[in-house]
Amino acid sequence: MIAALVFAADTGTTLELLDRSEVRYRVTQQIAAPTLAGGIGIPSDMGVDILNQPTAHLQLAERRWTFSAEYSPLFLAPDLELGFSPILLNVASTSFAWHDRFVRVTLGQDGTYGLENSAYLVADQTLTGQTPTIQPVAAPATITFGASHTYGGLEVRLGRHVRVTVGAEYLVAGGLDAYAQQVLPLESGPRATARIAYDATRRDTLSASISGQRDEFSTSLCIEPLGQSYFPPHGGFCSPQSDLAEARLQLAHKLSHSATASVGGGIALTDERTETDAPYLRSSYGLADAQVIQTFGQHGTSNVGFTALLAPYVDVRTGLVTDAASVDLSLVDRLTSLVTVKADSGGSQTLSSGYAPQATIVQANAAVDLSVSKQVQFEVGERALWQRQDYFGTFVTAFTYCAVTVRERKLHF
Repeated sequence: MIAALVFAADTGTTLELLDRSEVRYRVTQQIAAPTLAGGIGIPSDMGVDILNQPTAHLQLAERRWTFSAEYSPLFLAPDLELGFSPILLNVASTSFAWHDRFVRVTLGQDGTYGLENSAYLVADQTLTGQTPTIQPVAAPATITFGASHTYGGLEVRLGRHVRVTVGAEYLVAGGLDAYAQQVLPLESGPRATARIAYDATRRDTLSASISGQRDEFSTSLCIEPLGQSYFPPHGGFCSPQSDLAEARLQLAHKLSHSATASVGGGIALTDERTETDAPYLRSSYGLADAQVIQTFGQHGTSNVGFTALLAPYVDVRTGLVTDAASVDLSLVDRLTSLVTVKADSGGSQTLSSGYAPQATIVQANAAVDLSVSKQVQFEVGERALWQRQDYFGTFVTAFTYCAVTVRERKLHF
C-alpha cells in the first residue's frame, strides 16, 4: 500500500480524450488501370463521405521516464448517396522513453488493422523508416489492411557538442488477403540507422548518418522495366526483394533566431530482384537534400518551409527501388488567436529506376482552423492528390471537407 502511494506521488498520469467528425464532398477517378479482380469497394466518381475519429491518449510520466498509449479508430461511411456501408480502420500506438543527463532510450510499437481505401486519404501507406519523400499510393479499392511497426532507439551525448544516435525497427504492412495483395502487396523487413552529430558552433551542426533496410514483398504481378506486365517462368507472378543502404552528410545552419537552413548529400546503394531465385540488379544513386524554415508571428507560432529532396525509395506497389526528386512547400499562419491558415503542396518525379515503373505525383492541402474555445475547433479545407504511374494508370482524388474537433479537458490523476 505504501509503495503504491509513493508511486502515485512520483508519477503523473494524464488522460486526453477528443473526437473529430468530418463531412466531405469527394471526386475520385482512376484512368487506364488494369482491372482489379472482384472490383471490391471501388468508390464512385463523386460522393459524400462522413468520417469520425475518436482518440484516447494515456500518459504516465516520472522524472526519468514516460510511457504513453493511444487508440484512435477511424470510422468512415463513404458514398452516402448510395447507402450506409461503414468501414473501420483501427490505429493504436504505445511508446516508452527513459533518459538521464547523457542517455535516452526509446521503445515503441505502432499497429493498424482494418479496411483501407486510398481514395479517402486516411492512412499512410508508405514504408516507415524510409527517407521521407512523396510516394505513390495504391489503387482506390477497399482492402483489408494491416501494419505493425516495432522500433527502438538509443541516443548518447558524448560531451557538450557530440551526440550519437542508433536505431532499429521492423515493419510489416500491406494487404492481408489475396485480393488485397493484388492492390497493395504485403511488405516486411528490418531497418537500422546510426547518426553522429557535432555542434561545431552555436549556429552550425554537422552530422553523418548511415542506414540500411531490407524489404520482402508478397507475390504480385511482375512488372518489367518499361512498366508493362510480363510473364516469367513463375506464371507471371513475382515476390520482389529490395535492399537499400544510404550514407549521407548534412550541415544545419541557424540563419537567425527565427530561420534555419540545412543542406546534405550522399550516396545510396541498392540490390533488387523480382523473384527469390533471380539475380540481383545492383544500382547506385546520389542523395541530396535542402531545407529552409522561417518562423514568424507572435511567439513564433507561424512558419513557412521549403524542402527539396533527391533520394531513392522502395515503391509499396511494386516492391522495387526507384529514384525520385521531390519538393514540398508548407505554410502555417496564425492570423489571430482564433484563426489559423494551413497549406502545403508538393510533387515528386521519378528520374531513373531498375525494374520499377515511372511515376509523377502532385498533392496539395489547404485549411482554415477556427478555435471557438480550448475544447472546440472547426476546420474547413481541401485536399487533392494526382498521380500517374506506368502500368497503373492515372489516379485522381480530391475532396472539400468541414470538420469539428471536440476535446475534453485533460484529466490528471
